[in-house]
Amino acid sequence: MQYFIGLDIGTTSISATVINEESHSQVESFTIPYHYPVACREQDFSQQDASLILAESYSLLDRILAKYPAIQVIGLTGQMHGILYVDQDGLAVSPLMNWQDKRAERIWDGQQTYCGRIQELSGEKIAAGYGLATHFYNIQNGLVPQEAHSFCSIMDYVGMQLTGRKSPLMHTSVAASFGLFDHIDKSFKTPVLDALGMTDLLLPEITEDFCLCGHYKGIPVAVAIGDNQASFLGSMKDIEGSVLVNIGTGSQISAVTTRATSPEALEIRPLVKNRNIICGSALCGGASYALLETFFRAYAAASGTSAISQYDTMNRLAYETYHAHKTPLAVNTYFRGQRHNPASTGSILGITTENFTPGQLILGFLYGMCRELYDLLKEELPAKKTIVASGNAIQRIAILKHILEEMFGLPVLISGASEEAALGAALFGAAAAGFLQSEREFGAFIHYKYAE
Repeated sequence: MQYFIGLDIGTTSISATVINEESHSQVESFTIPYHYPVACREQDFSQQDASLILAESYSLLDRILAKYPAIQVIGLTGQMHGILYVDQDGLAVSPLMNWQDKRAERIWDGQQTYCGRIQELSGEKIAAGYGLATHFYNIQNGLVPQEAHSFCSIMDYVGMQLTGRKSPLMHTSVAASFGLFDHIDKSFKTPVLDALGMTDLLLPEITEDFCLCGHYKGIPVAVAIGDNQASFLGSMKDIEGSVLVNIGTGSQISAVTTRATSPEALEIRPLVKNRNIICGSALCGGASYALLETFFRAYAAASGTSAISQYDTMNRLAYETYHAHKTPLAVNTYFRGQRHNPASTGSILGITTENFTPGQLILGFLYGMCRELYDLLKEELPAKKTIVASGNAIQRIAILKHILEEMFGLPVLISGASEEAALGAALFGAAAAGFLQSEREFGAFIHYKYAE
């Protein structure tokens, strides 16, 4: 038998999946948590040791190769936005400053932030945590290593080390996540980088195609793609006609689009070749439900009841309340703000003496989580046929599928993959190595399951 591997270099763990080429099925998946913490010396500072991540990646990959020797290709994906500096030999000369690093929100000159300074100098908006915003902060504070020759993402770095490359090869799905990226020319905005004094380093080579970056032990290794795009490719049988909803700690909604620009609340992200996806993210997402669970658990502890998880009780009450056709409370889940409006806050409205019950409150939180995603992408929905749902929340909260179907007015299919991003990376790798002819063949490897 022959197999494809997908490796997902995450923020807190590395995951992988092995795909049987003949049966079009996942035969085994792996998840290994990192054995070291993310370094956060200050609240807005977040970095990880690239050498330790690389060692974990080698360890997991070699373990899989020992068990499945007939591996045909290795696909890579991982956490986007973060920046890592490399020298002329392609070796890391800095930690990974990941997507959680918010130092670019610090005050530049007593009045504006570093991100604000970027906008003032270039006219371009960029969020803190995006690689080039972090790079600008590092330049202004003398933190770019003298040996730095170029930069890349963590999954690009793993690909470089696996294949012996000395310079980064970056897919557009990853390059765009650094910010200051031209979606039409598929390149970094060099005039903007010039204006910001950010052209001292060699820019990575960029590709928008299915492409190999080299070989590891004779096995083709594909260029890394972004984890959002990998999850999309690993979840969608009908790429053009479906919308992907992922609800985990955060939540996202994505769909293929013909747009090259987007409203402020949304983001255009390259997928493959000439395709883009339009993506909206809720900062709280599934964390809203966790917030409510913490509230109920704290009350239980204060009343003398053992402070155990309240999720099972919450899920049961939501199910019973929904099927009793009781109206949920109107809950706005902007508890962590919005990407385009960080100052916005959550709310609970419409409370009366009749509807202020735990079940209607819980149900209101679930509706609020779904409504936030619906509002982000409602203009794209008339052209779509199905919703594909993935993430921990959809797997654990049975009623969530029904709420999504009611709100979106479309049937909901639940992803049956155990690691959607790793699956998408494996399929991308298979296309890059010529085992699959295009992303239209990915659907044969994607399977759905249905919740009651």
